[in-house]
Amino acid sequence: MLAIIVVVLGVGITVALHFITGLPITTMVGILSGAVTNTPGLGAAQQAYSDLSGIDAPEIALGYAVSYPLGVVGIILSLIVLKYFMRINTEKEEKQAEEGLGQQQDLTVHPISIEIRNEAVNGLSVKELHPLLNRKFVISRIKYREGGETELVNSDTTLHVGDKILIISTPVDIEAIIVFFGKEVTMEWGKLNKELISRRILITKPELNGKTLAQLKIRNNFGASITRVNRSGVDLVATPQLQLQMGDRVTIVGTELAVSHTEKVLGNSLKRLNHPNLIPIFIGIALGCILGSIPFTFPGIPQPMKLGLAGGPLIVSILISRFGPKYKLITYTTMSANLMLREIGISIFLACVAWEPERGLWKPLLTREDIHG
Repeated sequence: MLAIIVVVLGVGITVALHFITGLPITTMVGILSGAVTNTPGLGAAQQAYSDLSGIDAPEIALGYAVSYPLGVVGIILSLIVLKYFMRINTEKEEKQAEEGLGQQQDLTVHPISIEIRNEAVNGLSVKELHPLLNRKFVISRIKYREGGETELVNSDTTLHVGDKILIISTPVDIEAIIVFFGKEVTMEWGKLNKELISRRILITKPELNGKTLAQLKIRNNFGASITRVNRSGVDLVATPQLQLQMGDRVTIVGTELAVSHTEKVLGNSLKRLNHPNLIPIFIGIALGCILGSIPFTFPGIPQPMKLGLAGGPLIVSILISRFGPKYKLITYTTMSANLMLREIGISIFLACVAWEPERGLWKPLLTREDIHG
């Protein structure tokens, strides 16, 4: 809703300034795109104007180039003003983010120790619990009431009243899980069994991209358990249906030997992870250009509309990021490479606009006539 309000206000202010200042609507559209640093919007506006009128409008790109630097500074200043105007406590927000509270409650996971008190759970296996509770959680370890032994948990592990279990789940589900099983307790699991270790391992083998945890059968094959998956800084609950992607960092619990064997299967090679995956990038660009060139006809519009060279690649990139792993397409790119591509692209664009012969960036800054087109 907030995003819709921002867009509507931006368009309304743009139309108002068009009538107040007398600037061409093409120039104002470019200024609007630059003010909100919306490069795909610029490309879509250029394509739409070209399709409707049959000619290009250079003033759209010029308006964008003039307002883009100020748009970046304006957004930063707006956030600073909003911080003080809305009395946002950044230290409190950071603490909530670390603890998985507030807006982060669906994006983080936490371990919790529970003693089973619910008689309905007595004698049930782990795989029988998920349909009953209908929450996302993973039972990592169990300390039996009889014998006091601590073991890893698999789908066939049977639970009994009095057993203590270590559960990994999101904060939003923890309360319901505690109510279902019994009572929260304090446990030092690391001291109960020194043979079990925990290690974070990177997914770097291409053949694992898109596979689910259930397909890997880590517990059955190696005697280790995956308790959580970290993707782009966000911890995910390691449910059997979760699809792994290149670059995921998984937390493995097991014996030293089991963890070592699991590490060989998953890869854990930082060098391989830093290798750029250029083919998916160029496939996305090519498919995006093809999609952007396809004309679409809408009722009431005389000319067919196209997504253009900005909208096409944008939509294809979203689709590839969503469905790419399913079709074994590696979409992982290091953050440094991602930022490099973005900065190079915007730098080349601004340079071309600034030094365009006869209608470069400097003339609109120095004269009023060129801004009016």
